[in-house]
Amino acid sequence: MIWFKRLAPLVLTAIIVVGYWSYHDRRAGRQDAFEQDLALATARIWVASAKHRASPETFLQVRDSILAECSLTVADVREYLSENADEPESFYPYSKLVQRYVDSLIRIEDSLLKAAKDSAP
Repeated sequence: MIWFKRLAPLVLTAIIVVGYWSYHDRRAGRQDAFEQDLALATARIWVASAKHRASPETFLQVRDSILAECSLTVADVREYLSENADEPESFYPYSKLVQRYVDSLIRIEDSLLKAAKDSAP
């Protein structure tokens, strides 16, 4: 029974450490998913702003529909930006993700325009 008393603190410590790691990983995964959704929404809004630059009212409607589709609000975006405002370098992965999404969306738009132009009589 002595071996159990000596082994119990080690086992308990191992359980606590594994629990902490799994909680931390799950929380980080949720944060990553939120950042990916936010980056995609930002990219889509960015492209929409270029399309609707002549009509601000239309742009605001499109922006709100994109945010609603992604289950986000303007307040969520502002909160994310204000939480990370103290560490500008933390925005680098987010900005690279937005850049990749914008480039992809623009390529898709260009290919759709080219396909429509090619199929026009």
